[in-house]
Amino acid sequence: TFDDSDGSSINSIRNLRDFSAFYDMTDFFASCQEFNVGSMEECGIALTLDASGNIFATFPGGIAIIDTEGVLLATISLDDALKILPTSIVVGNDGYLYLSSRTALFRWKIKSKLLDYPTNLIVPQKK
Repeated sequence: TFDDSDGSSINSIRNLRDFSAFYDMTDFFASCQEFNVGSMEECGIALTLDASGNIFATFPGGIAIIDTEGVLLATISLDDALKILPTSIVVGNDGYLYLSSRTALFRWKIKSKLLDYPTNLIVPQKK
């Protein structure tokens, strides 16, 4: 069960259909056919957050940075000649944004800070 912002609970997949898109990225995926992939599903999206709640969302050939209100702050275009199809993205604790593709790992120095993910993981003591 997940709690929505209005206090209601989501306890079935069927209820998820009631949600609206936070940010429509359809236009970013229009170029997916240029990447010689078997299907649109292979042009999937990878996400990461920074400490301010900004969303770094990948798309074929780039990264979109979206704020907590759903406003597009910026896009980072990757080299069109290389036809880079991102597969994962993460804000590192070393001050870099890391992006992987099928063939390479990229990194950029950024000012954003790493989101401190809460965890309830309890590591058992060694016996």
